[in-house]
Amino acid sequence: MDPIHALQPLLMEAKPLANLLVDQGEWVDIATRLKDVLPAAEYNPGYLCIAYYGYQQEPHIFSYAGNYRLPAVKRPKFDQLGVDTVAFLKKFMDARGQWRYIESQDWYKNHDYVIAIEVNYYGNRSSKAYTMSPLFHKDTGGNNLFVNLIFDNKKPIEATEWFVDVQEPSGKRAEWQKTLLPEAHLKDLAALRRQLQESGQHTVPKVNGGVLEGENIYVSWVDDLVWHATPSLNERIAYTADAAIEAYTLISIGLKDGKGFSQGPVRIHPVELLATIADEPETRLAKWLTAEHKRVQDLDFELARTAWFALYEPNATNFSRDVKLRAEKPWRMVGDVAQSISRDARLDKPGATAPTIEEAPAGLSMVRRANSLDKGGLKEAAEANKEVPRSFIRAWVRVIPRTAEELKTNNVILK
Repeated sequence: MDPIHALQPLLMEAKPLANLLVDQGEWVDIATRLKDVLPAAEYNPGYLCIAYYGYQQEPHIFSYAGNYRLPAVKRPKFDQLGVDTVAFLKKFMDARGQWRYIESQDWYKNHDYVIAIEVNYYGNRSSKAYTMSPLFHKDTGGNNLFVNLIFDNKKPIEATEWFVDVQEPSGKRAEWQKTLLPEAHLKDLAALRRQLQESGQHTVPKVNGGVLEGENIYVSWVDDLVWHATPSLNERIAYTADAAIEAYTLISIGLKDGKGFSQGPVRIHPVELLATIADEPETRLAKWLTAEHKRVQDLDFELARTAWFALYEPNATNFSRDVKLRAEKPWRMVGDVAQSISRDARLDKPGATAPTIEEAPAGLSMVRRANSLDKGGLKEAAEANKEVPRSFIRAWVRVIPRTAEELKTNNVILK
């Protein structure tokens, strides 16, 4: 199947659930029961279940009830809620076309891989943590096909911020995902990236967001092809050449120590700072990366440190010239580096527990967010929702090898 026809409609959709499913009653009932069974799930997710699917088989549902000290009378209620939520998500994914894509894949039909739909519930993911600058990222440990969020809102709601990622993944992410994802799926992703680049649709990021009207909003996307963030009223750090030159010594120290630094009231991440300089293709840094067969998204502490000591530490003038050139265009930062692979114990190395793979979203530093350009509407919606819990389920649609240790650990038996 041509990936542009199979995957492009699934890239991102954010709409009221009524646009997808006629009957809202099933979701309303599930949302009501989630509040009763997992009332403590707020900023951190309440783990409900994982549904494991083999090709043309009924799901094996692993319940997280064992994680909680539930009275015996509540266990059946918890488990049944998982069963009902999984059944609802099957209908949702059918309507979105996600199952059509999955069931057309040879890697699924020949039973080499299993689909794992991990279902978590947030009872109120709105707190002071979300007054910070938005941190764009990707979900799970690198084996996510799709992410589905379904809210139970009754009023207009602040939407997830996102933009389409047409850039090739960093070298580290690409190597990691080769060990996780079917080769055919990786080829689909690469082919769609190329077609999107050639179309010119998303070569300059457009950061969407704002306020969505309607009840029971859903947000659904292909995780590898989208950077997303929880909506925020706050704007990113507006940076300047003078600020960068002033921070020259702090950047050098931060890269040596592997740490960020404070500059006035804001926190600066030296890797993000260098990545935003490299967003300008005429800088020495951008040209150095090209010569090294690297790209902006390859910049991590290790590569940023190498670049700094090759270009800027021996010659501060190179740095001042580059930042002055960069400052000729809009320049905004988050204050951190995005996670393209969330914390995952399989990435453990000696002395590093459950690390991540960090990656700078190329081009983001030069564009404005929809939430900054229309802050009035967002502020109004946030004020209206101040006393309303921001509650939703999050379903990660993961693909795992049939031989994965996870299946044994969770006692999953598939034919």
